[in-house]
Amino acid sequence: MDDPLDLSTVAGPSLTGRLEALLRRNLAEEVWEINEAIPTELEIAKRAGVSRNTARAAIQRLVNDGLLERIKGHGTFVTPPRIPVSVGVARIRETIHLVMPTPVARIVRDEHSAPPPAVAEAFGLADGEKLYYLERVRYQLLVASQPVMYHYAWLLPELAPFVDKRRLTLGRLQDQLREKCGLSPIRITESLSALGANPTEARELGVPLGSPLLLLEERRFDSTGRLYTLARFAIVPHLLQLEFEHTPPASER
Repeated sequence: MDDPLDLSTVAGPSLTGRLEALLRRNLAEEVWEINEAIPTELEIAKRAGVSRNTARAAIQRLVNDGLLERIKGHGTFVTPPRIPVSVGVARIRETIHLVMPTPVARIVRDEHSAPPPAVAEAFGLADGEKLYYLERVRYQLLVASQPVMYHYAWLLPELAPFVDKRRLTLGRLQDQLREKCGLSPIRITESLSALGANPTEARELGVPLGSPLLLLEERRFDSTGRLYTLARFAIVPHLLQLEFEHTPPASER
């Protein structure tokens, strides 16, 4: 019987990324059931042929995404799947921008790289294909002020030459794409979820590792239906209060 932790079945540029993809595949194929403990870091490292630090880093990525949960003294367990709920809220990102504008940004990363498996799947990429990738810390006032948001963005690589990084410190990426490429989304999808701050987010946002953050993901599609940008905003939650209002049906009044 094939070992589900055989790393040779997954291609990729880094051991951590390959192991992450392998673990995600195992979860999707229900190798481990909901609420079941996965193998220990040490066992995963041994069976996959990687260091324990690599195993820990790959597992932590899935913990950060809410797919696994660490319980101290007991192990790491498969979490129940998130249940998508459509609340009929339009343009969450734009609403947040209006009530909590973040006009100042500092670029942390700017590169062409292979994205995480979930992002690669969203773009329909083949193994090893790269996207243009940006990471920015966003502030409400000055760079010296308290950061409020960590911003990840993946773009089709052909859009990279049109991105002026100097303008990104005081402007919005989507404004540049509209002005220089004529790109306006025909469709936008958004999702909200909770996650624990990873080491980079903890350092850049000044919060403890694992602290709860609000994660907003936004996908923009062009007139042909092609996904051209995927952005994730990790937001310090105490700065926001979400309110929803609706009119109950007559049967409930």
